[in-house]
This record gives sequence, C-alpha cells and structure tokens, in this order.
Amino acid sequence: MSKNQSVLLTTSGLYIRDPGHLSLFANMDIARKTHFIAMYLIIYGILIRLYYSYVSRDYRELLFRLREVKGFPAGWDVIKSIITGYFPAGEKMQPEADDTGPGPAFPA
Repeated sequence: MSKNQSVLLTTSGLYIRDPGHLSLFANMDIARKTHFIAMYLIIYGILIRLYYSYVSRDYRELLFRLREVKGFPAGWDVIKSIITGYFPAGEKMQPEADDTGPGPAFPA
C-alpha cells in the first residue's frame, strides 16, 4: 500500500464525512469516485501481495508469531496494567479523591 493511496483514501473519506470542513474536492461526486478508486487500489495491492507471498513461498514473513512479542518493549506492561486495573506492583488502582462529586467543578 503506497502512501499516496492512503492519503487519497483519508482525504476523500474526510471530505465525504464533512464536506464543509475540508475543501479539497470540487464536489461530492469527485470525492466519492476518488475514494472508490483508492479503496480498490489498496485492496488489489493487498491481494497481489498475498498471491506473491504464496507463489514465492515467503508467506512466513506475513505471519504473526508469539515469539516475536516476547521481547516487546516495557510499554506492554503499562497497557496490561490499564486493562487489568492493577499497577505493576500489584496494588489496586484507586480513583483520585474529589470532594465535588461526580458533576463538573464550578468555581465558588
């Protein structure tokens, strides 16, 4: 997938979502056609890459292996602690004390 295809898909998608905010296209029809063409170019590129990897027998380069994740950076521990709700030390996460209650804080 090339950078140009990604940029075309992103900008045309943003224009389709909110035409008044981004004025890169003359009208909605051009944006929709650009989005359609970029989408198919990306899909065909992925299918061609999968076919090439099957024919040339390098499909193992595309597979995800767990042994590649074992040396993952320490950031994984932070993500795991957020998901499980525990700090790495094993302490339960507690919300910060707030005396204003659940609503917004207004100045007195």
